[in-house]
Amino acid sequence: MRNKTDSMWERWGRSDAYYGVISSERFHTRNLPKTKEAFLQTGEHHIAGVLEAMEQRFGALERRSALDFGCGVGRLLLPLSRVFDRVDGVDVSPSMLKEAGVNLSERGINNVELLGSDDRLTSIHDHTYDLVHAHIVFQHIPKRRGYALIDTLLSHVGPKGCFYIYVPIKRMASPIKIAAHSIKHHVPFAYIVFNLLDRKRPLTPTMQMNHYDFGTLLLLFKKHGFETVVSRTDIQNVRTGSSVSVGIFSRRP
Repeated sequence: MRNKTDSMWERWGRSDAYYGVISSERFHTRNLPKTKEAFLQTGEHHIAGVLEAMEQRFGALERRSALDFGCGVGRLLLPLSRVFDRVDGVDVSPSMLKEAGVNLSERGINNVELLGSDDRLTSIHDHTYDLVHAHIVFQHIPKRRGYALIDTLLSHVGPKGCFYIYVPIKRMASPIKIAAHSIKHHVPFAYIVFNLLDRKRPLTPTMQMNHYDFGTLLLLFKKHGFETVVSRTDIQNVRTGSSVSVGIFSRRP
């Protein structure tokens, strides 16, 4: 049975894929003729920053294989494909994967494989990677599923491989806003009412924002033998409150 959050993500993939990845007005489908390159450039900057930070802290990273979990339209697959010999992109949305395939094909990139996702990550089999990467993905996945997926992803980091994840860990908002958020995302069809109040189309997909426990994440790293964990915090202010997120990276000893 398809999970509700997976179905919503597929609806973003069909209706407004780039905005689903980065929720900026610039990246609505209607604006892409002017802004698509700027969208893709954000991926270049992100991957360059992640690799630089990892290698400054842990030394040179083998660049044979990488996995991008929640690859969406391929924003991060493009730069990864130029610095790794082989890259796998995994996403639960067929429409997102189709768009990623278009972006890869337009640039003649042929060392990336696009794979569908499930909760056991069966599509990547027993592969291990020099880099396992998941950026702005897990906030859209309920925590119980998310912890299990992170556990599985950590098991696919190869010897001396690195793992990077970016997740929200705390929400700062009034009790009323927190309650409204819970109703919108967890009460059946309530999102339609909220869309109407926000003057959106009634069936505009929702986008969950789930917050993870930092201590639980650290225990998962420890379980898989990661001894040194580096974290960087980030605070984002939005209309519904503030969110504290953390980028965590580590290397298998």
